[in-house]
Amino acid sequence: MKLSQVYMTLEEAKFEPLLRAKYQLLANYLTLFISDWLKKLKLELGFFNRIVFQEGNDRDMSAVGDKAFRVCVEPEFYSLNQFATEGDVHRYFTTKYLEGFARFDKQFNLNLTADLQAKLENSFTDGLKYDIKAKPKKVGDVTVQALHRYKYDSYTLVVQKINKKKEILDEQVIFTCDPDPFVVHFDVNKVEIDDSKVRVINKVREVTLVYDL
Repeated sequence: MKLSQVYMTLEEAKFEPLLRAKYQLLANYLTLFISDWLKKLKLELGFFNRIVFQEGNDRDMSAVGDKAFRVCVEPEFYSLNQFATEGDVHRYFTTKYLEGFARFDKQFNLNLTADLQAKLENSFTDGLKYDIKAKPKKVGDVTVQALHRYKYDSYTLVVQKINKKKEILDEQVIFTCDPDPFVVHFDVNKVEIDDSKVRVINKVREVTLVYDL
C-alpha cells in the first residue's frame, strides 16, 4: 500500500472538534503539498497509506482509523491566537511536520526529512500558497490555466492567461471559499475551459459559476 497522504491534528480528548478542524485547515496548504510530494516517492510500508501527525502523546507509533499510522509530536498548540500572521502559521506547521517526519524516519529507518526540508525551503519563495493546476486550454494565441490555490486562510480558483513565452498576461480570482478540501471537492469538482468561458461544475454536476474569458 503506497503512502499518499499526511495531515496534522490534535488529540481528540483535549480539544473540541471545531477547534481541531480549524487547526487542520490552517495547515491544509502544507498538508496538500507534502501529500503530493509523498505520493511521488511511491513508498510502501505495509498496512497504511496515511500518516497522522498528532500533537500529544496519545498512542504514539500506532495504527489509527482506517489504513493510517499515528506519529506523535510535541504538544505546543494552545490557541489559534498564537498565529498572528501567515508567517507564524508557516513556521509553526513546517516545524511540526519536520519534527514528525524525523520521528517517522527513525521508526522505519528512512531518510525523508532532509529531502522534505529542502522542498519546503525552495517551494514557497514566491508566497505561502500551494497551487494545483487544472488541465490548461489553448485559446487563440494564449493558454488559459486554472489553478486551485490554497493558502492558510482561503481557497481561490485562479484563472491565468499565459502567452507563448510563458508570461502571465492576466490573472483573475473567480471563486473563493474556506480552504476546506471537502467543500472545495463539492463546489469545484471540475473545471471546464472552452474558447470563451470557464465553467465550474460541482459534485452533483451543477454549474457553480461561469466566467467569461
